[in-house]
Amino acid sequence: MQGLKGKIVIIAANNAGSSDRHFTPYSRGARADQMSGGEIHANIVETVLSGRFPRPPPLAGEAAYMLLVLALATYLFQRLAADRGAVAGW
Repeated sequence: MQGLKGKIVIIAANNAGSSDRHFTPYSRGARADQMSGGEIHANIVETVLSGRFPRPPPLAGEAAYMLLVLALATYLFQRLAADRGAVAGW
């Protein structure tokens, strides 16, 4: 057991008959593969330990983005007819 001290161990079944298989956001298309639950958890652990996960943008960046979206929406609202505006808003 000393070889595992300070390590993270994930125990999971990964055989063909296992029901612990799931679609992920990267599983797309008609022939999408499912990922085993253990592999999903291992990816979560690696992401947390490496610190490479999405972080929210700074407040100034969020405000600039919202102002840009609002300006574009206002421009489209004033320039387009009602039916085209509805399609653009969709």
